[in-house]
Amino acid sequence: MPYIYSITNNINKKQYVGKTSKDNPYDRWKEHIQHAKHKDNTVGYASVHSMPIIRALKKYGSDNFKFRVITECSEDKVNELEEHYIKEYDTYGKNGYNATFGGDGIRKDPEQW
Repeated sequence: MPYIYSITNNINKKQYVGKTSKDNPYDRWKEHIQHAKHKDNTVGYASVHSMPIIRALKKYGSDNFKFRVITECSEDKVNELEEHYIKEYDTYGKNGYNATFGGDGIRKDPEQW
């Protein structure tokens, strides 16, 4: 079952909302931390390092963030729910760490929500 999760910066309170299909959603949190530990020029990680949440983890350190599972959901609802929580928590752009509006990962006009 997929999960929707949030990562909150305890210093500035900005958040990131994500989704994972991993059996244990905390494994996804560990992946974020691992990505933040790699150098920017590491092969295979170039696009990951441009993610605002990864840059924030590098800047503030993972100890200054809280990982939380928001909900477990069905595969057919995961994209819809990710979009919903990105909107609800206002995590896209300057107010948070999401680089897209969620779902399929394509930037969309928020007026379409």
